[in-house]
Amino acid sequence: LAQFNSEGKCSDELLLGPFQGKPAITRIKYSSGFCGMCAREQKTIIVENVHSEECHIACDPASKSEIVVPILDQSGKFVAELDVDSPAYSTFNGDDQVALEAAMKLVGDCDRLWK
Repeated sequence: LAQFNSEGKCSDELLLGPFQGKPAITRIKYSSGFCGMCAREQKTIIVENVHSEECHIACDPASKSEIVVPILDQSGKFVAELDVDSPAYSTFNGDDQVALEAAMKLVGDCDRLWK
């Protein structure tokens, strides 16, 4: 599963944007799950085993690991995030984090997407 979540009209929730995979939750509170944690902390979250973490929101039972990368606009404001799940444990590492953060910086710098 790969999906983009963006800030909702209420500043305490994320709204599901474009995604590939099984149907997902369409609204996530900032106080919930790894997606909410990424939005709150504005930092990348890598989870080696989502089933060992209490805060995991199970959209797809086949998901075993996850990476969530924040997208910040040019002013540094959180505007969205990329959430990628894997059917294998420990899929994501520091190399993935560096590459995805660089890609999401390009997305965040594209102001016309956020205005």
